[in-house]
Amino acid sequence: GDRRQGLRSLRRPQGQVPRRGEGRHRRRRRWGEGGMGEYSHMASLPERRAVFISSVVDFLKSYGFDGLDMDWEYPGAPERGGMAADKENFRLLMEELRRAFDAEDQGWDLTVAVPIYRSKLEDGYDVPGLCSVVDAVHLMAYDLRAHWDGFADVHSLLYRRPHLDFGEYRERNANNGVLLWEEYGCPRNKLVLGTAFYGRPSPSATPPTPACTPPWRGAATRALHGRPGP
Repeated sequence: GDRRQGLRSLRRPQGQVPRRGEGRHRRRRRWGEGGMGEYSHMASLPERRAVFISSVVDFLKSYGFDGLDMDWEYPGAPERGGMAADKENFRLLMEELRRAFDAEDQGWDLTVAVPIYRSKLEDGYDVPGLCSVVDAVHLMAYDLRAHWDGFADVHSLLYRRPHLDFGEYRERNANNGVLLWEEYGCPRNKLVLGTAFYGRPSPSATPPTPACTPPWRGAATRALHGRPGP
């Protein structure tokens, strides 16, 4: 089949992403970037999850936010302090957040920011379970390549380049990310494609070369500002 169908299908989604609280300013608190091991600890026991959920509810009420975008990077990732039990615990946390939000009857949104790597999904995401309780799934289809890969490249590809993307890079593109989440059981009408409006600076390749994906050493050490196209 046409592997570009993933992005094309989002042009005419089956239904619409639920929009709660029409007419209000849409402000959403994002939670989960940094201190990943602490999130594994919090999610591991019901009483800890309850304390966290209570603090979220109080925060939304106090500051007038209309929802929560849960950005845990990443459950089940040992290199970030995760553990195998994160997958189930994350689902339980989101289910309990959904019940707490519904009980408040404020029309709060519950969304989740997620990776588009197969290995990350398998390790930490109960896709059908998560998608059944959230209003939208925000696909992080950016930073798919950067200085940590050791070569210069576009960091947010839409499609795979057959002549260039091999091995683990075959699936590192936005189109594949959409297809992957559908494959794992998420309804299409809940998928929201994250689009990057920024670039990634890189130092000069060593040695200088006009070839695609030239090697580089480390990240840029100073701010480099690009220019918009015509």
